[in-house]
Amino acid sequence: MATSLRGDSGRNRNRTFVGRKAERERLARWLKTTSAPTKVVNITGLGGIGKSTLLNIFLHDADESGASTAWIDGRACFGTPDGMLRYLSATFMAWMNNPAQDTKWVVGIDNFEALRDLSGWLRRDFFASGPACNLLILVCERKSSLLEWRLDLDWAGRVEEWALEPFSADEAMTFLHRRGVPFNRAVSVAGHVPLTLAIYVDLYQRGALGGEGARMAREAFSASLLKEVLDTDWREAINVLCLVSRAHLDFLNAILERPLSLSDYRQLASLSFVMDTPSGLGLHDLAAGELLRDFRRVQPEAFHRLRCKVIEALAKAWPQATDRREDGRLAHDLVRLVGLDLEPWRDYADLYEDPHGLEIIPYQPEVRAEALECLNDWARPAIPMTLAQQSALFDVVAAEMPHTIHMVLDPSGQSVATICILPVSRDSLEILSAFVPDIVSRLAAHPNLEVDLSRPDDSRLVTLVGLRTQHPVFSASLLAGTVLRYTLQSSSGCRTLGMVLDERFGILLKKLGWMAYPFPLISKSNLLLYSLDLRFEHIPRWAARMSGVSLPDPLTALKSMTMVDLRQFLSCYHDTIRLQRLVEAQHLTISPKQLRGLLRQAVQAFAEQSHWSEAAALIRRSYLDPHPATRVALADQFNVSRATFHRRLSRAVTEFAHFLRERV
Repeated sequence: MATSLRGDSGRNRNRTFVGRKAERERLARWLKTTSAPTKVVNITGLGGIGKSTLLNIFLHDADESGASTAWIDGRACFGTPDGMLRYLSATFMAWMNNPAQDTKWVVGIDNFEALRDLSGWLRRDFFASGPACNLLILVCERKSSLLEWRLDLDWAGRVEEWALEPFSADEAMTFLHRRGVPFNRAVSVAGHVPLTLAIYVDLYQRGALGGEGARMAREAFSASLLKEVLDTDWREAINVLCLVSRAHLDFLNAILERPLSLSDYRQLASLSFVMDTPSGLGLHDLAAGELLRDFRRVQPEAFHRLRCKVIEALAKAWPQATDRREDGRLAHDLVRLVGLDLEPWRDYADLYEDPHGLEIIPYQPEVRAEALECLNDWARPAIPMTLAQQSALFDVVAAEMPHTIHMVLDPSGQSVATICILPVSRDSLEILSAFVPDIVSRLAAHPNLEVDLSRPDDSRLVTLVGLRTQHPVFSASLLAGTVLRYTLQSSSGCRTLGMVLDERFGILLKKLGWMAYPFPLISKSNLLLYSLDLRFEHIPRWAARMSGVSLPDPLTALKSMTMVDLRQFLSCYHDTIRLQRLVEAQHLTISPKQLRGLLRQAVQAFAEQSHWSEAAALIRRSYLDPHPATRVALADQFNVSRATFHRRLSRAVTEFAHFLRERV
């Protein structure tokens, strides 16, 4: 039972909504304007200020005016172009390609921080190809990252920032009055931040504002304060919601020892720091962070047990997801859960501590000097080059692909680490070839990787990493752990590559599931290239393996296939109708989508056996690639005759079938 209260909660929220009159009036003017110019509105503000709530109100207002709307959660889709396109409706895509003059679209993107790596593609390719009128893009994030949009001639004058401030005293009073709560001077101490006021309302309604409750309401946002709001029967459900971005009632009850009633679920949805979405209930970021830290600290064993149960449930839910948009959310949750409980490895990078106060933001030109200081201080280039070359490369990337650079800031705003991860594309390899031509030539032709240069979202290369080694608060190993955790959590949906000379770092990467491939250069004979493949169907099994969760081998479904069956399935891999008929004929209890995923997993496992890597490459290029080349074209690419190519491909499928029988 997929329970959602979104419709009712949206109406209730609109009825009790307070403030933001100027912002709503600006939206109303745009909606009323004939052929309103396409623009981007950057909604910014600190956590709890009401960005997501305002976005929902904007979409409600747009719906009421007759405009079409789309909502995207940045953390629920893969941070790749393909992931974004999977999340958008066919109706919107059709309008983008052939916009109707009398139709307006309002697209809301929440949690844009998770999609910042896509900013360049969204600006230059996707939205730039859309209409010049009647499209409004609302982008929610804590700090603006749209400097490149403002400097882009195509978008000049089309980007606005609406920075949200706390409520005024009158707005705070109105907020409480509409919820039946008398105004109290203690609220002024707590501040006029909407989330804080909403929690104050919850405390009042539960009768928890006497004594200790009143003291906590006047103090900082904390797990203790949130617990005062919660009924004891809800605690375990809240612990699950700390671990996942969204959960429906059926998912919660599959994990909980004591199931929630529908009534309890509805009451949970009404709490100030719980959000109701089409994907289920989720916690506000601030609440989730505080409650999760408290849960790990106070009940470490219960945390570990619940984390494993959730990983197992998510991995099992993966093949059953009927909505294409759910893949990205499940992937995000799985990768994050692995990152939550990594072993300490303080010899190189402390992955266990999640330092409170560090913030990762997009690079801005004014911190160039600090970024270079981090690179030179760390003095361990991510790819073999001198420090002078590293600084020169940084300047080129900062000028041509600044969206690939991120900075880690400490609580004072000082830059403490620099991270640059380049998409492996023709443009990025052209930049790198001026500095490390031998690496570029080997990378593009590596037999185990088959890098598709036409798809920059497919693979990416950790290119520049630097951090301060003598920070007074954050140790070098802790900062290195923060960088590695960011690399891990931003890898959903793609393959991340990194070069390693340091044996200690190589051991750490292997513990995280990276595969090592020899990558010798004349100057560095012991260089290894590590690959972490988190493209779509690889994620659940990687997460299960990393957390020690046992899952049945999904490739068992392929064991009964004869050689003829396997050839047929591969031949119609991209034809869903034919694939469905074959699935039914074989009496398989899986969908064509699941079968495609299993075949991709099987070919990946096949490719990891070095003596079969060439056979796996033949199968992938001939059948699984999004747009497979003709046999004639492939024969030319492999520089053999058509007859020889057919013999090799036939032998490769035979070896693949033997591998499946032996593997399973």
